[in-house]
Amino acid sequence: MTKTQEKLIEKFKSLAGKKTFTEYADITGIERTRLFRLFNGADMKMSEYEKIKAFLEKEDNTSQKNFLEKATYLNESVRNHFYIEMDRKHRLGQLLKSA
Repeated sequence: MTKTQEKLIEKFKSLAGKKTFTEYADITGIERTRLFRLFNGADMKMSEYEKIKAFLEKEDNTSQKNFLEKATYLNESVRNHFYIEMDRKHRLGQLLKSA
């Protein structure tokens, strides 16, 4: 298992939470037996990588939206700081995707 795959699986587990392999399969569209093998060190196919990556990007966008909704209750200077940070993260993500 490569470091990239290891990091991807760890991030997936942390965002998806503790679930059964059947629930993970429903989330990703990858068969549960294959997920079991992936979680235990089998090399990942590109299609599997893309499915997990798509889930992570969707979850990341959802968490950013939730964060921004909560930020509306903060005072203006704190809210502006958070908007700047979120913009920086978004731009960094765009740069990394295009690289």
